[in-house]
Amino acid sequence: MQKIIDRIIAATFLKVIPQSVTPNSLTWTRFFLTPFVFFFLLIHMYGLGIIVLGLALLTDAIDGALARTRGQITEWGQLYDPVADKLLVGGTALIILPQFVGWLIPGIIVILEVGIIFQAWHRKKTQERVISAKWEGKLKMIFQSAALLCICVFIFYPLSILLLLAQLFFWLAILLATLSLFVYRTI
Repeated sequence: MQKIIDRIIAATFLKVIPQSVTPNSLTWTRFFLTPFVFFFLLIHMYGLGIIVLGLALLTDAIDGALARTRGQITEWGQLYDPVADKLLVGGTALIILPQFVGWLIPGIIVILEVGIIFQAWHRKKTQERVISAKWEGKLKMIFQSAALLCICVFIFYPLSILLLLAQLFFWLAILLATLSLFVYRTI
């Protein structure tokens, strides 16, 4: 599945990305964009916040495909790309979800993501290597992104089905995150 997604991204987005752009620079870009996402959402400039969020999420999709297809996988990227993802998704969830679905889902997401970061840090420290994410972790990020997208669309088009879909996607992401902590230990 990942190879198919990488081929699609390579055939579209990667064609216009110069060779000088590295996956790590895209991860840094996500770290840079995240405070702007938070700022715009906090001051209720949802249009700008959603655009910047979309750009930040796009860097996540592209950096992994870029690393794999151009042979630019680094230990730094394996360690910090997930941190950038968790910061972006967890922070965004804490800002916008409570007003639409309450505190339970964002609270669980943040607790699980902190646990995953701690677990990855501990593995790095004890095993002296970084274990890259498996397909379950990538699927978790896709569910989280889809859920955030549903919430963002709901802000402008308040259809109850969007909230239901967002909650479903978040609960699926929570299930995968829980599995990563207690079963896989590699997501």
